[in-house]
Amino acid sequence: MLKAPKAEDPVVLSYLALRKAVGCVALGLPFVLAIPWWLLRDHALISSISGYYYTGMRNLFVGSLCAISMFMLCCRGYDWKDEIAGMLSSVFSLGVAFCPTTPDCHPTKRQCDIGIVHYIFAALLFLTLAYFCLVLFQMSAENKKVTRKKLQRNRVYTICGYAILASILLLLVFKFTHATHLFWTIGPTFFFETTSLIAFGVAWLIKGETFLKDENSGVLILSVNHGDQIVPLKDELLIPETIQNKEKLRTLIRKMIASRKVDLICEESDPRHLSIAQEEAFKHEPRIPWKNIHMTSQERLEAGIWEALLYRPYDFKPIDEHNAIQIEHRVPEDDVREKFFRDEILRAVEKTGAQSVLVICGDMHTEQLKTKLESSGHQVETNHGLISEKHWK
Repeated sequence: MLKAPKAEDPVVLSYLALRKAVGCVALGLPFVLAIPWWLLRDHALISSISGYYYTGMRNLFVGSLCAISMFMLCCRGYDWKDEIAGMLSSVFSLGVAFCPTTPDCHPTKRQCDIGIVHYIFAALLFLTLAYFCLVLFQMSAENKKVTRKKLQRNRVYTICGYAILASILLLLVFKFTHATHLFWTIGPTFFFETTSLIAFGVAWLIKGETFLKDENSGVLILSVNHGDQIVPLKDELLIPETIQNKEKLRTLIRKMIASRKVDLICEESDPRHLSIAQEEAFKHEPRIPWKNIHMTSQERLEAGIWEALLYRPYDFKPIDEHNAIQIEHRVPEDDVREKFFRDEILRAVEKTGAQSVLVICGDMHTEQLKTKLESSGHQVETNHGLISEKHWK
């Protein structure tokens, strides 16, 4: 499969809307031109879509092509090939709009000459659109996993691209045979222009994620005590309870990876030490992408929450007459951290194309992070099985 250069920014909503608009205009153009004229003119059809330039539908025809031109100019892709193809298709669309086809009845020499220019622009436009379908749309960012839906989209793009090329070829064949009607009152030019526009419109609707959109990732958030996350240190090997807790976490992570087919792990852990999940992701075959979503001291300073987290209030809860556990209080600044976690997870999902994500974080953040990820359209489950006692409030 062709590989595009690394995608630096995620697709934004406005680009998807532009692509959908291009698809809708292309799909609707033959019908919004032909149907009103057919109803008002004794069920008669013009020989070509471009021929509606010489009817009362002229403004709609020219306006639609101008809209497609502007949409194509505004849409941006992976690299310079997308830029050039977009600009060329924009110019060709304007050429088709403002260099009208040769009229069916009594054309002048000037109209015939302009009509030749129109055919050249139209042919170049459809060839460029086929190039979009067969090449540009089938590219994948080199840092992004090719999903099942992407493969399905590529098959549709291929069908649409070859449908455009076949329509152009058959149109030329019927031109040379001087056939005036393909069937009923529909001429070959109108028919094959319509099939090209439909193929073009379907491809752009799919590119705009109207259909065959990648499924949102399934996310499982595992609550942990941070002390259990790190691979056992030398002095911990002599503490049976600590080793038991760490092995319990390792076993659970392995089970989740196997049962959920995890293809991305995002973990809030101390970056100074190797975590158990990080080690398991590295040893897994194939290796699972692992990302630390820990918010560094510098990032906390820049977010304006460093001091509030440093001086977080806490209580002590007695266990017995000699021992107590520390109970930390949530503060409003925790919401900032959880938004940071969410954004880091979403960026990792966008980069890897992951479909099953395991998130490991402190118990204090689990439910709030779940809410934030669900608001981004992801299906989220939580697991608090390793938390025997709540250490926050």
